[in-house]
Amino acid sequence: MQASRSLQTSSAIAAAALAFMGSNVSRAAVVLTTSAHISPFKFAPPGPPNQAQAFTDWNTNAIQGLMQGDASVGDPAVGPAAYYPVTSVNQRDVFDTVVNSPTFPSWRGTADPAPPFNTSFGNAVDFSLRIVGNGTQFKLANLDNITTSNDAGNDWSFGSHLSANRSYASTRVGINYGPDHIRGTADDIVYQNNESGSLPVDELDYSGVGVAQDVLDPAFGVMPGTHQQDIDRSIAAYFSKHNVTQISNTFQLKDDAGALLGQATASVNVVPEPASGLLIVGAASFTCLRRRKA
Repeated sequence: MQASRSLQTSSAIAAAALAFMGSNVSRAAVVLTTSAHISPFKFAPPGPPNQAQAFTDWNTNAIQGLMQGDASVGDPAVGPAAYYPVTSVNQRDVFDTVVNSPTFPSWRGTADPAPPFNTSFGNAVDFSLRIVGNGTQFKLANLDNITTSNDAGNDWSFGSHLSANRSYASTRVGINYGPDHIRGTADDIVYQNNESGSLPVDELDYSGVGVAQDVLDPAFGVMPGTHQQDIDRSIAAYFSKHNVTQISNTFQLKDDAGALLGQATASVNVVPEPASGLLIVGAASFTCLRRRKA
């Protein structure tokens, strides 16, 4: 798949560099870079241990790639941990299989896949983010986002994924460059273990906000079938009701006074499945549930 990034920065902060107060470091525009990815779905605890590991491995690659300027890390043909940007996904790429009782492994719409893909329990579309302050410090607490879709009901509409008391974490790594204002030197302070989001940083590497739909199964009184039939019927049911062909996400970063420092938007096209590839019997009886992770 072709790599793509969509970047929009506020014209208000695109002015000439200003002198950094108390130092000789210059300020430039805060730069936000975002891109869309397919990730293993992040299971809420206490999910299956191997599924938690699938997301952990993917997140490790995502943070590594972001710190390298949002580079791709890993091979998607080898396992689910690969981090690489996409401009389009298939309809089955946006479904997780964690609601079912019991849950079952799946990867990109294939139920009970062969190892190592069997460590994933479905997928999410993740919108990752890298922010570089270029001399201007900022705070995670002042970051927000909204996800939208292009169907008539805007069914993927999610606002404020990032909660009011957000903190730095393994998925949201903040770096304060320290007194020398130079990245990668001994005085750098790295926040990634529940430190307050009110702490100022010079860089943020965020593996992303993820959105997905739930696959529903016979435990919900629908109809008997295999795991693969559960997936196929759910996909057919959802997209028969929601004509979603594009999902977008916008991040906005503000200062403490509420002024916009910058924003970035990424979009991904959702490609329809071939009609012959889905079981549509009884599809109208399904009600799919949206999920998100932050």
